Amino acid sequence: MQVIPLSKFRTNQTATLLRA
Repeated sequence: MQVIPLSKFRTNQTATLLRA
């Protein structure tokens, strides 16, 4: 499991929500 910056994780989460 790679460590990713919280900011990037937040952006990824938002993108996923928008895609859904």
